[in-house]
Amino acid sequence: MQLTQIARGLALPLIAAGALMAQPVQKPQPVTMMSHFKVPADKVEAFTAKGKQFVPVLDALFNAGTIFAYAIDADHLHSPGGTNVTFWYTAENMAQLGKADAALNDFASKNPQLMADLSSLSDMNQHRDVIVRSPVISMSSSSACAAKFGSSTTEKVKAGKVGDDVALFNKYWKSQMDELVKSGVICAYGYDVESFHTMSPGMTFRWVLMPDFGAFDKLREASRAAWAKLPEPEQKLLEAFDEANYDASAHRDNLSALVVYKSK
Repeated sequence: MQLTQIARGLALPLIAAGALMAQPVQKPQPVTMMSHFKVPADKVEAFTAKGKQFVPVLDALFNAGTIFAYAIDADHLHSPGGTNVTFWYTAENMAQLGKADAALNDFASKNPQLMADLSSLSDMNQHRDVIVRSPVISMSSSSACAAKFGSSTTEKVKAGKVGDDVALFNKYWKSQMDELVKSGVICAYGYDVESFHTMSPGMTFRWVLMPDFGAFDKLREASRAAWAKLPEPEQKLLEAFDEANYDASAHRDNLSALVVYKSK
């Protein structure tokens, strides 16, 4: 198998793999509320401008420590159908996420005209809310690394194999990705799964936030170097799991531009 086939997504060019192994003791996993909207291309700028009216509330939650990251992003790489604008915020746990949700709902209820404007600019029949948790996540402060683009790779993993995939992600790729965050090549990365299953079982979402497109080249170079260092038996193990447990037809990549972004 060619390296370009093994590297599942340019956004996060990791070997999407896993194997049966003992799982570490679970630590609390951050959770993210994601609100997806389908907005006509000629209305995206107006829609995100309206969405920025939530920023003072998000900043207050950020400064209070209720959330530690938030963003508004819009598709940079356009494709027909589906949603194309996302509002999201991340908290340490569900209790904190609930506090943020209550504050934002309170703001929305006090600003009916804003909500009417947002509804008129989007197709609310296509609106979707998703809560994901992050078994793996690393972020640098937005003051240290100003993320401008986000890229995600969606994969469907066979039932019962997601935990194994996460374990080998941590074993083989986490240190490499942490170094890329530390050096400023990328601003953040993560591996997410749904907390409440509104999609097919086994859906996973790997993502990376970056300051510029040059980060893609550096990610690819780091991935190739890391792969080349692996002993051949481990390469074959990872390849075999990839082939046996990933639904290639479900693979999707997304590239978005960050209209608003803040992280601690």
